[in-house]
Amino acid sequence: MPKWRGEVERIVDIDEARSSILTTAHMKKLHRSNANKILAGIIGGIGEYFDVDPVILRLGWLLIVISTGLVPGIIVYLLAIYIIPRKPG
Repeated sequence: MPKWRGEVERIVDIDEARSSILTTAHMKKLHRSNANKILAGIIGGIGEYFDVDPVILRLGWLLIVISTGLVPGIIVYLLAIYIIPRKPG
């Protein structure tokens, strides 16, 4: 058996393993949270998606809203309510 043949077979095996991982991988989706919600679950859902504590995100959101004025933050939050779907179940 030529020396390169074993390497080609190993590359094929890696490609097969990679494709099986990609087909079985669960794709995360952004949803509004049912468990971590204060108003509509937007910040809680973002926290669940990125695996970050929602309290930290809420404090950051509060700082952004206060520093930019209340109206833009409220508009963005209301848009997020309509754009980000509710979590099923």
